[in-house]
Amino acid sequence: MTAEREGPKGSWGEIFRGGHGLYSALVIGGIAMQATQMLVIAIIMPAIVADIGGAAYYTWAAMLYTIGAIVGASSTGVVWSRFGPRRGYALGAGVFAASTAACALAPDIGALIAARAAQGWAGGLVAGSGIALITSLFDARLRTRIIAISLGTFTACHLSGPIVGGLFAAIDWWRGSFWVMVPFMLLFTGLAYAKIPDRLDTEAERRRFPGLPILRLATLTAGVFCIAATGPLTDAGLRILLIGAAVMLVALTFRLDRDPANNLFPPNALSLGAPIGLALWILAFTA
Repeated sequence: MTAEREGPKGSWGEIFRGGHGLYSALVIGGIAMQATQMLVIAIIMPAIVADIGGAAYYTWAAMLYTIGAIVGASSTGVVWSRFGPRRGYALGAGVFAASTAACALAPDIGALIAARAAQGWAGGLVAGSGIALITSLFDARLRTRIIAISLGTFTACHLSGPIVGGLFAAIDWWRGSFWVMVPFMLLFTGLAYAKIPDRLDTEAERRRFPGLPILRLATLTAGVFCIAATGPLTDAGLRILLIGAAVMLVALTFRLDRDPANNLFPPNALSLGAPIGLALWILAFTA
């Protein structure tokens, strides 16, 4: 039996031609905004604490954004099945814009943390919707191209987030690191609502997103909260106990995530021998 040859891959230019250009821009733009906001807080947090207080909760704004992004990406199928692709994508982008403005307006650390959690959820939904758009609107020979550009954009913007934060920290206006993004997010919301089709291959979407993994999200969230709760504590024994609980809960999450179709993490996410695992470990240590 002769092995079937792989079909020809599309050129890089094709993802921006023949009606794909706007969809490519939406996918790349959504991932860029989500990745930039992920680490912008890393540099401006000292300025935030100096302005509105909350040093004991220093790490919460970054942690809850990350866990919110995981929940948001995992809820893509649920949101799309309820609202459809166009309204679902616009919902994520609109909440992203509103929560980013809420971060800029935050009067205290509690309001900032709550806004960052909502921002993370919306950013995860936008990123997850972008992946769903890729599989729904791009044929197989173009998907590897747009996915490669999306991953490159994510890495570049993930690393540029601290630079954006540093620029606004240098001029002593930490709120500006959020305000500068709001107009782009509002424009993105309008384009998404106006241009994304109202109906796609919803049956295929249900196969890709069979349901919200409540148990795994709960164990992962509990693990993150255990780490976050160590911040205000002074008792070393309680800190060690919470860190141990966090390690066990996150390990349980990865164990439960091995077999289901709606995985939270890619296969071999913790393996140093796999390219995806090595990349995630590098990101973890550089974050």
